[in-house]
Amino acid sequence: MATNRLTDRQVANAKPREKEYTLSDGNGLYLRVQACGTRTWLFRFTDLSGKQGKLSLGPYPARTLAAARVEAMKCRRQLLDGIDPRSKPQNVPRTFKQAYEQWIRESLSKRRNARGVYACGRRMKKHILPSIGGDLLTTVTRYKLISLLDTLREAGRPAQAGCILIDLVQMLNYAEGRHWIAQNPIRNLRKRDLEIVDVVRERVLYPFELVVLRNRLANPIRMTNACKAGIWLSMSTLARAGELAQLREDDIDWDQRTWFLEADKTKSKRAHLIHLSDFAFYWLCRLRESPYRTSEYLFPGTRGATHAKNTSFSHQITQRQKPDSTIEDAGTLIMPHGKWVMHDMRRTGATLMGELGVPEELIEMCLNHRTSDKSLVYTYQKQQRLDDRQAAFELLGDYLMALLGHPEDWQRDAVDPDPTTVLLPHAHTQWMTAPHLAANRESFLATRVVQQLITRLHRSSSPSDRMKLEQRLNEILLEN
Repeated sequence: MATNRLTDRQVANAKPREKEYTLSDGNGLYLRVQACGTRTWLFRFTDLSGKQGKLSLGPYPARTLAAARVEAMKCRRQLLDGIDPRSKPQNVPRTFKQAYEQWIRESLSKRRNARGVYACGRRMKKHILPSIGGDLLTTVTRYKLISLLDTLREAGRPAQAGCILIDLVQMLNYAEGRHWIAQNPIRNLRKRDLEIVDVVRERVLYPFELVVLRNRLANPIRMTNACKAGIWLSMSTLARAGELAQLREDDIDWDQRTWFLEADKTKSKRAHLIHLSDFAFYWLCRLRESPYRTSEYLFPGTRGATHAKNTSFSHQITQRQKPDSTIEDAGTLIMPHGKWVMHDMRRTGATLMGELGVPEELIEMCLNHRTSDKSLVYTYQKQQRLDDRQAAFELLGDYLMALLGHPEDWQRDAVDPDPTTVLLPHAHTQWMTAPHLAANRESFLATRVVQQLITRLHRSSSPSDRMKLEQRLNEILLEN
């Protein structure tokens, strides 16, 4: 069937006659010209019961030929999905801002953790919503969005532009899938199309830098003791800053020396068990005994917050790497090989594991990364290798103790080392496969999940939260 038969000139020149008539554009789209001169777009179709139907798509020229074609396309897609185009749409957002808020509520909040949702909202509210938030969703074009992203990139924020592009593509795919729009205008837009290159951090702290860092943190600088502990814990447990900030006292099994993270607290959305070496356990005990704690969290918050912010670690670290900063201890954490951030400590710990001979796939498990992109492998291979992971964490802790000494013995005003004299990983005891215990050891993680869910169930007072916890508990019990 021929489509797009009409031209803008034909539509504009359509004059009234004695009787009403129509002009066909193909695929069910018609321009109705009435004797009084009114011109209206119609969509004619066969409904789901086999009867002929029609739907007004709005008057011309208020709705242009191009806009009418878009509306007709949406109607045809509804028919393919078994929806009568005449049925009134439910909960369909009109403006870009309304669509963004509904996408956050219905989709993003279920896929990303609270930190990820907050970061997305902050980016959109700062760079996108002020410009097009009030625009009709159907009028947002590829040109508009690329212009906003180009402006951000040219302002020296390419990484931010890349993150926003990902958010926009996901949001508009969601809108297209629910027929809020006929087509995502930036579906195939990629970072390379905007000349955006991802910057992958590769910074690790060398062993002699770790000794220098020990000497700096052993001195009485004004960094909080919790932040100092967090730096060493990030390296010795491979935990992320956000996971540390939300650490509760009852997340630690103080007898078994393990730290259990529930799935909703991890970036990978998977429960994770961290074995605590003597080095890591020392810092956790220091946090537990801190007189500044006022809640169940081991990293206390400020200004009324129950726990520390995710960014509080890097903020304190960064401020002490600026020699011209106004703080009293400015420049104290400058390292010989340049700037470093909190996440680099996690990378440093993983790198040290590798240099100690720990297999790569086991390091990925200790990091709580997915070990394969193959969905069947991820679905069916659920082995935890808890004994090997415990051995890997203990080997890392042993090396840190050998390199840095026991934290109780750290001295103020220590002399920085000669890089050639520090203990390197290859000179330390190397990796050996851990002797495995009974097979039921593999069910240990599932048991910890159940214990944590029961604890949260008793603690929760919200009926909706209790219902979700009970549902999750039943799912785990059925799986095991």
